[in-house]
Amino acid sequence: MTNYIIKPIEKPLSEDKHHGYRLMLYIGLAVMGVSIFCRTILSTMGVDIQGQDALQDMLTPIYEKSVLLFFLLTCLLIPLLEEFSYRSWTTGKRWMRWTSWAAMTIYMLMTKQWVISGVFSVAVLLINLLVKGRKPLMWALALGTSSAFAMSHLSGFGTLDANTVFSLLQLFGLAMTLSFIGLRFHWLVGVLVPGGGNFL
Repeated sequence: MTNYIIKPIEKPLSEDKHHGYRLMLYIGLAVMGVSIFCRTILSTMGVDIQGQDALQDMLTPIYEKSVLLFFLLTCLLIPLLEEFSYRSWTTGKRWMRWTSWAAMTIYMLMTKQWVISGVFSVAVLLINLLVKGRKPLMWALALGTSSAFAMSHLSGFGTLDANTVFSLLQLFGLAMTLSFIGLRFHWLVGVLVPGGGNFL
């Protein structure tokens, strides 16, 4: 009689592939939640929690001329450019990592924050060059580009106060969450989040 060895059913690679990145999602959501809570407390204390995006000054004249074009830019084009610049590295492909780095650098330079742009451009460049291993590299890029994404909005705040700090932390948490979405699905899926937020 032939003896058959029954092997345990293995999970598809797709189910375990991103298991090590779930902490990225938890960190992102936790940082966002705490930041939103703290900003809400500041608002109840009479603190102005409104900020202005660095690109908003450029978009205001467009809004005055064409509302449709304004919504196409804010809900589709700009979110698409942001995700490509800050999250397209999540594909894991080497050429996409370098393209993402170049696009991120250009995007940050558009905010005219020269020192911040230079610092984070060099930081992400060094991450791409020095960090070895897929998982450490993906984590380092998530932290580096999320920090860059948050700091690219710094010019939208007048002063560095408590609201600014929590706002930047909220953006960092959002970017970490979108990094997980990019790793788990595709960076294009992340376009729906800021695009939908801008629409609302």
